[in-house]
Amino acid sequence: MLSYARTFRGFDRDVRLYFGVAALLGASVFGGITVVLQNLYLLRIGYGPEAVGAVNAASQIALAAFSLPAAILGRRFGSRNMLLLAIALLALGNACLPLAEAFAEPSRLVWLLAAAAIANVGIALLLVNDKAFVMGVTTAEQRNHVYSMLGAAWPLAAFVGGLIAGILPFVFAKSLGVGPGEPAPYRYALLVSAGLAAAGFVVMTRTRGPSAEVGGARATASGRAPIGLILAMSLVVFAQAAGESSVRTFFNVYLDQGLGVATPTIGALAALAALVGAFAALSMPFFARRLGRPRTYVLGSVAVVASMLPLALVADLRAAGLGYVGVVAFTSLARPCNIVFQLELVRQEWRGLMAGATTLAFGVSAALVSLLGGYLIAGTGYSALFLACGLVTLVGVAWFWAYFRTPRGEYVAPRGSLEDSRGQAVVEES
Repeated sequence: MLSYARTFRGFDRDVRLYFGVAALLGASVFGGITVVLQNLYLLRIGYGPEAVGAVNAASQIALAAFSLPAAILGRRFGSRNMLLLAIALLALGNACLPLAEAFAEPSRLVWLLAAAAIANVGIALLLVNDKAFVMGVTTAEQRNHVYSMLGAAWPLAAFVGGLIAGILPFVFAKSLGVGPGEPAPYRYALLVSAGLAAAGFVVMTRTRGPSAEVGGARATASGRAPIGLILAMSLVVFAQAAGESSVRTFFNVYLDQGLGVATPTIGALAALAALVGAFAALSMPFFARRLGRPRTYVLGSVAVVASMLPLALVADLRAAGLGYVGVVAFTSLARPCNIVFQLELVRQEWRGLMAGATTLAFGVSAALVSLLGGYLIAGTGYSALFLACGLVTLVGVAWFWAYFRTPRGEYVAPRGSLEDSRGQAVVEES
């Protein structure tokens, strides 16, 4: 913690402001209130798992479709400008979605799909360009700490958002004089979430943006785009997303419909998972220094799959809660490790392409899980979904280890910035 405190004092002003943006988005639309309540809102207005899956699939399709254009736009207009647009779209889409009750079917479902798509175009812009933004305002020595602290900031904010999400519907239900199972309390709670995202936009306007990108790792000697390397990492992310997305998308639906759990309990579990995930993210530099980033990512991902087993095999609230906390925690450890690893594999000019391609892979995988998962749940139950997606993630972990366990010459890291599978620095000779 002393190391984190010393490092934080040396961060650029933009980095500190971006932590504020991350806190507002994490508490609202990117892990907190919206994540807990959106699917429950859909259930309250009469939809089942199939429609919930379709809305989430529309979100992920928009994310996938706009990932590579987001990289191109970021390179053309700058990462800061794209982040401003991203947060504006996030706020707009999430404000529009709970207004769906104003429409009759089939217009209502179309509205929901469109609102979800708008919000996730914003997420695509954010996921692709925040990496370039942060890389541009940090040094190589700071990045382990910055990404692990950002990896902790999102779930810490989601912890607060999860607690708020469990309470807000009951507060609004009491003030409106309706039952907590009615749609209206969830509608107003989701509008509060969109308002917090709008506040994140205001904070983002205070940043200046990177004046010049900080050089990272060297790509191939020829200077051509390292397509093979980017495709290899994209396959890893595609498999990783299957397990994570199945749990994050359907966990609250499983608790609400499958186990009959009350909304405050769902919110409390989401908050607890986020809190544990924050500490897991902060531990990333510790494990990366001792094990190396590849081993840390592999062990974290295997632990994610192991955590899915209680969800799949035991129909009990305690088992589900334990499994969900484990999935969030170990994902929070593995993801920031993989982000730094993948971005330092390539030169600065190819980082946008790497971020866009891996975000595309994540979106396609999550869209397939969301779209097919709703029908799989309706046909065979939740266990089949969690087991199948966990198996896909496990195959991806094996592929990552086979490809990246030893350097193949695709990259040479800058001094002290990238560790090989033995935890030692791969040093570039000057």
